[in-house]
Amino acid sequence: MKIIKTILMLSVFVVINACESPITHETKYYSDFPNTIQLNSNSIDGISKDFFTPFIGLKDSLLIFCDTESSPHFHIYQLPDFAPIGNFGVEGYGPSDISTPVFWNQMVKKGDTYQLWFFQLDLMRLTKIDIAKYLNNSEALPEYEIELPPEIDQAVNIIALNDSIIIGTGYAAKGAFFKYNINADSFSWIEYPKRDEKANLQDLLIENDLYEEYNLGIIRIKPDGSRFVKSNLYRPTLDVYDHACKLLFSLEKSTFTPLKLEANTRNMPLYTNLYYSNLFLTDSHIYALHYNCTLSQMGNDECQDVEIHVFDWTGNPICKYLLNDGIHPFGSFVVDEANKKIYTINPKDEDHYYYQYDIDH
Repeated sequence: MKIIKTILMLSVFVVINACESPITHETKYYSDFPNTIQLNSNSIDGISKDFFTPFIGLKDSLLIFCDTESSPHFHIYQLPDFAPIGNFGVEGYGPSDISTPVFWNQMVKKGDTYQLWFFQLDLMRLTKIDIAKYLNNSEALPEYEIELPPEIDQAVNIIALNDSIIIGTGYAAKGAFFKYNINADSFSWIEYPKRDEKANLQDLLIENDLYEEYNLGIIRIKPDGSRFVKSNLYRPTLDVYDHACKLLFSLEKSTFTPLKLEANTRNMPLYTNLYYSNLFLTDSHIYALHYNCTLSQMGNDECQDVEIHVFDWTGNPICKYLLNDGIHPFGSFVVDEANKKIYTINPKDEDHYYYQYDIDH
């Protein structure tokens, strides 16, 4: 459990670096959504209760869970009936073993099988494997592995833009995200986007050593690899980048209560509002998990009015889903557009971990 707590601390509150940083960029403001839809959950009974994890992924009809601490690490189910396909990933340091994997739903289809990327926390290694090979052969070997340099520091949110360029983020980030070029063996942090902060907020954040934490967020990549998005935990802002790490635009709520910070404040105040904690991207839409609560409420597991905000890739707000039942503190969710479902993790009790919402509207 210690590893999971560390991952949650580092990755629910994260940041990134990589390409040439724009000094200015376009911000697209939204005030509300044309549709607000209330959703009610149903417990998913077909998933094993033998593991519990905040990492969930979806590719086509494959629903994937990654259990960082327990072996086997990966559990695969077939949608829409949650038929178990199998599991794999023995904990260890051997050629076919997997150690402390962290999974960010990065998968690609190759031929009639799927390849899956994950970061091995203990080894600081980004790994790509063939799912079918690992399901069928306990001695299968990775398709590709990358040893990341120590400069990534505490970054755990690691994404491969391709086999040569890696980006990532972590709790002690020195910029919006890092970029590591494997071929050139070059590493750099990308500047944070410039924000229109109120009064002297930025000065106070820097003086109180809170600037890096204020810019925490998480990154996800679009399935076709053409774009990626970084969320922001402490402001209702989403940053959209292209595959060359150019910041295309930011999405931001036109009115929100800015962070209030006093001098000599070394921790984020408990009354601080929390916004975008997690993302799920499809080729059609951006789905952003909005906590809709304060730091104090999140710490007491009281974030019950969680929302999922939906945008298209040009930045237009589409709709807002109200989950009403809360969610795991990590904000774990995926969207099954084919079957019109949202799947979440929310441990209400030992018999009910996984839930689904019907979005067939």
